[in-house]
Amino acid sequence: MPKWTWQGGQEPNMSPTLYFFICLNAVVRVISSDGVIAVHGTVGGSVTIDCRYEQGFEHFQKYLTNIRWILNNALIRTKNSNTLVTEGRYSLYDDTLERVFTVTIKELQMSDAGTYWCAVDRLLKDDYTEVKLTVHPVLQVISSDGVTVVHGTVGGSVTIDCRYAQGFENYEKYLTNVKYMWNNALIKTKNPNTLVTEGRYSLYDDTSARVFTATIKELQMSDAGTYWCAVERTLNDDYTEVKLTLHQDHGTESHWKRTFCRRVEPALQPTP
Repeated sequence: MPKWTWQGGQEPNMSPTLYFFICLNAVVRVISSDGVIAVHGTVGGSVTIDCRYEQGFEHFQKYLTNIRWILNNALIRTKNSNTLVTEGRYSLYDDTLERVFTVTIKELQMSDAGTYWCAVDRLLKDDYTEVKLTVHPVLQVISSDGVTVVHGTVGGSVTIDCRYAQGFENYEKYLTNVKYMWNNALIKTKNPNTLVTEGRYSLYDDTSARVFTATIKELQMSDAGTYWCAVERTLNDDYTEVKLTLHQDHGTESHWKRTFCRRVEPALQPTP
């Protein structure tokens, strides 16, 4: 069985030269029997809160707040129905046909944890629905077999942190889904410590930390399969395998997703 540890914890006493972490952004949302919406997210990820309202309130203003009974207390507020509003890390969309307004908080921080309210703005007394947000630190899974199976959600994103040994700082790095072929990179570094973006892929090589980070956003079912973190060398490139499995988000009232990181260590060590 894999061993779970907290990211940033003590490194095990091993000596592989290339390994990586897979991080999946996700959310857990449950509506309790007392009507409180319990939402769970992880640091760096995002949460989505679906706030339902009754017929007749379609054209009332809606908002999210963390303080009740005070004027100008909205973290974000609708301006027009059926129009997306974005303010910093918050976004809000009121779907009057379904009678639900959806709030998203991205780039979660531990300080975001706490109590919020979905609110409908009324003349005398606003209607509030309580939301409890819990934010968790990212988990790290260490696999003993050298191969990782990761799970993502269609429409979400996955981040792969690929670490390498000292001495490989100025080598080119890339992400691929085909080994041992020329021009096989989905995305490749051009210069160290510079962000590269190509379509849905991005890559950044932090030479001081000796880690290059590849991100795939707007995940599609066709993205499922096998990938490799790679360090380009003169004769044989160094590859570390990752298997990506994707699932549909069916958008049910009570559903779950998870955010976690997993580290994988290859069986062979690269040699310059």
